[in-house]
Amino acid sequence: MIAGYEICIRVAQFLLPSYYYFHNTGTAGTFGAAAACGKLLDLDVNQFVNAIGNAGTMAAGLWQFLEDGALSKSIHAGNAAKNGLISAELSKRGMTGAIKIFEGEKGICRAINRVDVKDCNLEILIENLGKKYKIAEVSVKPYPSCAGTHAAIDAIFYLLNDTNIDTSLISKIEVEVPKRMYDLGLWNKTPKNAYAAKFSIPFCIAAILKFGKLGVAEFSDENVKELADTMNKVDVIHSPELDKEAVEVGSYPSVVKLTLTDSSTLECKVTYPKGHEKNPMLERDIQKKFEENAKGLIPEDTIRRLISSISRLERFEDVSLLFGGE
Repeated sequence: MIAGYEICIRVAQFLLPSYYYFHNTGTAGTFGAAAACGKLLDLDVNQFVNAIGNAGTMAAGLWQFLEDGALSKSIHAGNAAKNGLISAELSKRGMTGAIKIFEGEKGICRAINRVDVKDCNLEILIENLGKKYKIAEVSVKPYPSCAGTHAAIDAIFYLLNDTNIDTSLISKIEVEVPKRMYDLGLWNKTPKNAYAAKFSIPFCIAAILKFGKLGVAEFSDENVKELADTMNKVDVIHSPELDKEAVEVGSYPSVVKLTLTDSSTLECKVTYPKGHEKNPMLERDIQKKFEENAKGLIPEDTIRRLISSISRLERFEDVSLLFGGE
């Protein structure tokens, strides 16, 4: 798992300019899955190189789904896992892959980032490798929406909780975001369905104002229709100032400004949303998230057992014990 995270995150950082067109879950995720499977299959150095090369030729995933609220985003994660496994399995059986899949003239950097190979930051793939682990830098999502919406979500929660204002007195909401968040279409006031709503800051804020929370249940087609008027009050704009702060991977700062009916204003800025490595979720919050997501899908006693087992994971000699294996 650590190897998978390490390779996935490093490749994602390497491909960062492609963020606007190619979905990193499908691209970098394929490399991460290949690395994890390669470790499990005990590949030698040459086999590992081939596995990474094979992963690169199958890495894919486009952001176009955002415009339609299409479910195809879900395919990206599944395909990344599947193609990573296939890449490792094939290399184990002798299938060769491109050795220079990153830096080659027809490799993934040139193909996806659309820049000259000499301008690709190859150093990021090996910088502090084996000394500083990327798995310690990942964010955990507290809300079931795009990570780019989370700073605005936290900001609206802070404003509501700190001021105890009557939400009916809010006449306008303005949200400032960096360009790369704006370009993802998170300004969308008219999501077509519940899935598209996950990529809509106006919907997320409207749902919080209506229900006082933002969980899986709030994302429904019915709520998309019901909250149309409230979403129309939310304007998401690009802030050049925030571009200066959004230079690191996983940084999605936002500023939320509420205008009340008496023309007074309230403002909150969130640089690192809850779940970011610099603002981590508490263990009990992560457990609560797991319980809410698992409820109704697996028995409650199994949920409790899994939580107990995971809390002792580092002491397991056999990972099958996590799932009740003997």
